[in-house]
Amino acid sequence: GVLALEFENASDYDRIQLGDLLVLTGIRDALSTGAKISVQNKTRNENYNVRHGLSARQIRMLLSGGLISWLQEKRVH
Repeated sequence: GVLALEFENASDYDRIQLGDLLVLTGIRDALSTGAKISVQNKTRNENYNVRHGLSARQIRMLLSGGLISWLQEKRVH
């Protein structure tokens, strides 16, 4: 699936150009712990804070690998 993220500062969106290399590190841990999520623009040497609007249930589903995997895990437990 695609993780929908929103810039905390809307003007950061305009700083990104076609071809920029964006890197998210530690995303699994950030989702699990509720830590801030940062996107690093390797091309411009900038960082942008982003957020998501996922519920705790949606996070568990995403970390399981999607709806089907999550349902299979629930069925086993």
